[in-house]
Amino acid sequence: MLIVLDGVYSAGKSTLIKLLARRFAEESGEPVVTDWNSSEIVGELIPRWKREGRLGAYSLLFAEATDLAHRCETVIRPRLEAGKVVIADRYVLSGMARALIRGADRSLVEAAFGFAPREFLTVLVECPARITLERRIRLGKVLDGYHSGRDFRQGLSIEEDFVEYQETMARLYRGLVPDRGRRIYIDTAAMTPNAGVETIMACVRSLRDAVGAAS
Repeated sequence: MLIVLDGVYSAGKSTLIKLLARRFAEESGEPVVTDWNSSEIVGELIPRWKREGRLGAYSLLFAEATDLAHRCETVIRPRLEAGKVVIADRYVLSGMARALIRGADRSLVEAAFGFAPREFLTVLVECPARITLERRIRLGKVLDGYHSGRDFRQGLSIEEDFVEYQETMARLYRGLVPDRGRRIYIDTAAMTPNAGVETIMACVRSLRDAVGAAS
């Protein structure tokens, strides 16, 4: 079972993933959690290339697709075939949205991630852009560069660029490949993390029941 949590920066994905992994560990065994840009072959290189400004729309697309492809080969597929629960901290939607916002061709972007196993459930984690800005400032996290789209366009301030980038990315996430399995939405500005996990688990149980009834 592949469960994906995707969405914009600082929406609250990490908190939900931590709680969700704990819930699965209590109920059905320890899940496997796989992070974006964490493969052995390019996982450490991609952040450095971003800091150095070396990745355009297509080089970013194929670098992140390479990272995911390697993790699919070494982590995700083997665990799924063994019957494990895999929780992905970002997945296909992130790679696609980040390339599209920078001007990459949509048909090529979709084809680049065609290898990825289909999600059992995608949780699109949402939060108003200005709240995510406040969170990043409070936590001392990076706003500049790829985080605010200033690698391909710059406005009057980093803060406003970040907000605009987050809002555009949120629209892209909602408009991408709705046929890749079930999708639900969690607004972390309107729901506590624990309530979000309860919503996710209720959906997982419902989908499991539906699969069982159909088999």
